[in-house]
Amino acid sequence: MSNRAAGTPGTFFACRKNRPIQKFFNAHRGEDFIKGRFEAEGAAFLFFSGMLSRSSNAVLLKKFEQLATEFDELNRHDRRIPIAQRFGSGMVLALRPRQPAAFEPFCRKKD
Repeated sequence: MSNRAAGTPGTFFACRKNRPIQKFFNAHRGEDFIKGRFEAEGAAFLFFSGMLSRSSNAVLLKKFEQLATEFDELNRHDRRIPIAQRFGSGMVLALRPRQPAAFEPFCRKKD
């Protein structure tokens, strides 16, 4: 996913690396969003883990961008609906190479 701003101000953005918005998000994301409850109607938390090739990773990143654009379009569309019938919504899409530290003792050494 590119590091460009997209959509309308305040709706959807991709953080520029090591800039104030990303630093703010990194400092507060766990406290405010991820640690929140995902049990309410309309909420979801999904976590998947696997081993992907570079091409599969690229496919998912493209789909992230498409989903982010759709979120922005729905947000703009719903501005026509009275505020009393809407609620704040946040969506985080994240994908990165990872290996949990707890798994390291069980992994084969790469030569």
